[in-house]
Amino acid sequence: SHTYVGTYLSNIQEHRGMPRKAKIMTIAVLWVSLLFSMYRAESLLLDAILLMVGIGVTALICRLKTVA
Repeated sequence: SHTYVGTYLSNIQEHRGMPRKAKIMTIAVLWVSLLFSMYRAESLLLDAILLMVGIGVTALICRLKTVA
């Protein structure tokens, strides 16, 4: 029932998918925030963990059905 994200969440929960524009925006925001965090972190282990999380979430989003 949320004004902005309610439709997206219900589509995902009901296995209908995600609009292409939302996928692109989500992946872009994800990677901008991860890369900024990797830049600010001074730990190679943390950088590696963030990279693995980013790859996993990107793969998950790409595997969702694309709806119009």
